[in-house]
Amino acid sequence: MNQKGYFGRIVACGIVAAAVTAAIGPKNAYAESTMASRVDYEFTGDISLSAPNFNDYLTFDPASRRLYVSHVDRVTVVDVESRTVVGSVAPLKDSHGMAIVPKLGKGYADSGDDGVVKVFNLSDLKIIKQIKVSVDADGMIFDESTNTILVVAGDSKNLTVINPADDTVTRTVTLPGKPEFFAVDGAGNAYINMADTASVVKVNIKAGTVGATWPLQRRLVFSSNGPGTITAISIAPNDQFAVVRTIPTFFGGRNMTLDPNSGELFVTHGHMKVLSSMKDVLNLKFGWDGIEVATFQPRP
Repeated sequence: MNQKGYFGRIVACGIVAAAVTAAIGPKNAYAESTMASRVDYEFTGDISLSAPNFNDYLTFDPASRRLYVSHVDRVTVVDVESRTVVGSVAPLKDSHGMAIVPKLGKGYADSGDDGVVKVFNLSDLKIIKQIKVSVDADGMIFDESTNTILVVAGDSKNLTVINPADDTVTRTVTLPGKPEFFAVDGAGNAYINMADTASVVKVNIKAGTVGATWPLQRRLVFSSNGPGTITAISIAPNDQFAVVRTIPTFFGGRNMTLDPNSGELFVTHGHMKVLSSMKDVLNLKFGWDGIEVATFQPRP
């Protein structure tokens, strides 16, 4: 991914939650705001994942207290209580998204270059099946309201809907742009950001229809930011948004997830190092040296 695409992704991913909040109404937005009133965080440590030196999405499972991190050719699994890596889901080719379904004891991880989703057991992390989706499969979530696995594919410009009961594709929805990530409202709708058009589209999951489209104002993005911060916002009645805290993280820390029960944040980041000779200071080349997960606890 080039630099322009990288920062475009930061912008596009960060706006989805705000767009969904506006779409589902101020009452629900205010309820979520009051539940998450603690926004003062402090850094509590790193969990080392080592090489490879790139990552994408990460997903937290509150039931098992496990963190699933896409890690190029695998999904690395971390036990948050012990702060240790307990295994991995592999092999994958260009890992991006994951979805966890505890009630079925199964997890799902996409392999973007293959255009497949691999199903694995949560107990031993072994792959038990693969499902053909689309090339460049990317973001993925499990929607409890429709009991479906949802997978977007950027280059293929579509959303694939999977039934986790029998692991079959129920429909593929054509989208008006390249999707990156998305959120659901618990009422059967998905809100998907189009990274190439800076917009969010609403999709009815059961019907497979594309509804409203909202253009995004990039100056209103709230997200985990690649330059090294998390911007926290409060949501009041009548869709009033206010920045209440900017939390320092690490350069390149653009992907995050959270424990919805404790409020703990998990942010993946790399360690930057000089790759070229120090003798030529005008043409230094930089790269990443391993991946870590930074943890942030809310202060009382």
